[in-house]
Amino acid sequence: MDKNLFKLLQKSFDSELSHEERFRLEEALKVSPELKAEQNRIENLRNLLINQPASFGPYFASKVMNKISNLKAEAELSQGIMFAFKRVAIPMLAAAVFLILFSIFSGGSVAFDSFLGLDSLQPQYLSEFLLFNY
Repeated sequence: MDKNLFKLLQKSFDSELSHEERFRLEEALKVSPELKAEQNRIENLRNLLINQPASFGPYFASKVMNKISNLKAEAELSQGIMFAFKRVAIPMLAAAVFLILFSIFSGGSVAFDSFLGLDSLQPQYLSEFLLFNY
């Protein structure tokens, strides 16, 4: 079934169609048994729903409004946390990058060993370093 025709069929139940849309839908309904079956299904469903009384439990409106206000409060809290996180995280990231760069360049060597902190490791103590049980 064509999606555009299906949308047109749904639209025909809720709003007025233009002359061209109505003609297009009528022609499609003549040709497509699947679309006709869908129209019948929607009509039956709408008729069932019309005959059903709409009843809500006690305090329904207050429960809905309470849920909405809780969701708003949660959204405001999460926005506050994100605002604080951005205010703290960016300076902390900058400080960490600065300390890492300071550590690398203060060693006098910009080698990979200096970056990993291995430049102060002396070869005679390498076996002890590797065999140490952490």
